[in-house]
Amino acid sequence: MEKNKNKNIILTEEAGYRDIYLRRPFVLKLVESAVYIVVMLGLLQLFRSDRTTGIVAATAAALAIVGFAPAIYKAVLHPVYQITRTELVIRMFNKEIRLPLQDLERKNMWSSVYTAQGKKHTIMASRRFMNELDEQIAKRQKGGRR
Repeated sequence: MEKNKNKNIILTEEAGYRDIYLRRPFVLKLVESAVYIVVMLGLLQLFRSDRTTGIVAATAAALAIVGFAPAIYKAVLHPVYQITRTELVIRMFNKEIRLPLQDLERKNMWSSVYTAQGKKHTIMASRRFMNELDEQIAKRQKGGRR
């Protein structure tokens, strides 16, 4: 059974740090901003009298939050994407979502957001994966098979 299942798989990809950083959903960007604001308020209280140290600490906090966020997302969410002949499979945070290719539609050419069944799905994958996904969606919507 596993062999037949593997024949239908076109491409599987685990999201890399760069892909997560560049294509993370807006919600995650908001969380990062909120964390930075809280850290900044704490640093302002801590370094009221020493402005130089406060600026250095604020810069270090910004670099740490933005720099380590993709690693944290990767460790917690562990996003894996898989294109089969008929669907896109998204595995994230111990959940699996299966979206039929004929229902998928890319929001726009420059975005990594796809809509399916009235919901938005951000795909944090490489350009190569996104191009293959777009190609398979076009084939599926035209009724063609590879």
